[in-house]
Amino acid sequence: MSTPDWSDPCAALEQVRAAIYALAAGEKAAWVEFGDRRVRYSDGDVAALRAMEADLAARCEAQRTGRPRRFALSAGYRR
Repeated sequence: MSTPDWSDPCAALEQVRAAIYALAAGEKAAWVEFGDRRVRYSDGDVAALRAMEADLAARCEAQRTGRPRRFALSAGYRR
């Protein structure tokens, strides 16, 4: 796997999803690179990869749309 640009959550999301798919396909381990660090995820670490995927997906969506994924309820109305 190539090193993702962690300043771009959409590019990093592709790398994390590729690692999840590799583990789902039966590979025993998948590597994700963080700049000069490599992290090895095994089939028991899918929950950690899923959490990272959810975080990166939310950050990617916020970057694309310019607003956060969730909004708090507020009293009043918007114009």
